[in-house]
Amino acid sequence: MPELRLTYDASSDTAYLHLESVKRQIGDSRVCEEMGDPVSTIIDIDTSGRVVGIEFFNATRRLPVHLLSEATEAE
Repeated sequence: MPELRLTYDASSDTAYLHLESVKRQIGDSRVCEEMGDPVSTIIDIDTSGRVVGIEFFNATRRLPVHLLSEATEAE
C-alpha cells in the first residue's frame, strides 16, 4: 500500500496528493478529462508508468475542508 501525503498551497488553491514516500522522477503528466474546467486535475506518472501524484486545482471547491486543514503546507 502506498504512503499517501497531501500538501496544499493556499495562495494558488492547489493541493497535491503524493502517492509514494520515495520521490520518483516524473516521466509524464496527464490532464484528466473532466466536466467543466478541462485542467482541474493532473496525474503525474513515473518513468515506469506508475502513478506517483495527483494535482488538484481549485482544491477548496473539490476536496473536503478537513483534508485541506490537515494537509502539509506545499514547499
